[in-house]
This record gives sequence, C-alpha cells and structure tokens, in this order.
Amino acid sequence: HEILLSTELGQLDYKQNQLRRNHSASMPNTIDIYQPEYGKYLPSLAPFTDTKERQRYFALNIQDQIFFNDQWSVLFG
Repeated sequence: HEILLSTELGQLDYKQNQLRRNHSASMPNTIDIYQPEYGKYLPSLAPFTDTKERQRYFALNIQDQIFFNDQWSVLFG
C-alpha cells in the first residue's frame, strides 16, 4: 500500500467587461445584410456586461495505491 493525503486551497478572482454595439429601437441591427450601406461608420461601442466573481475552494484528497506485482497496481481515490 502507498497512501497519499493532500489538500488544496485557493481563490479565483474573475472580472469580465464586454463591449457591444448600442442597439436601439431606431437601429435594431447594426448591419443589414440584404441592403448594406458602404462607407457608413458603425455606432460606438458601449459597456454591455460587467461581471465580477470570486470563488474560494478547499479540497482534501486521499489516495491508496496497491501494488500486486511489477506490472499490476490499483489506485483508489
């Protein structure tokens, strides 16, 4: 038998900002694929999504490896 005990502790801070085209009732779609207008500037980008997330985690790992011979072993975890 070969027994292994381990722990893991961590924290993940995640922040995401997405910029999207500002769609309004007068301009529901930025580009009309059936009647495109060439040379026209697209509207400016505006903040659409602002996500902040914090994850904390802890893990306890226990494993036991049993050796039968040089070729065969079993690992339980």
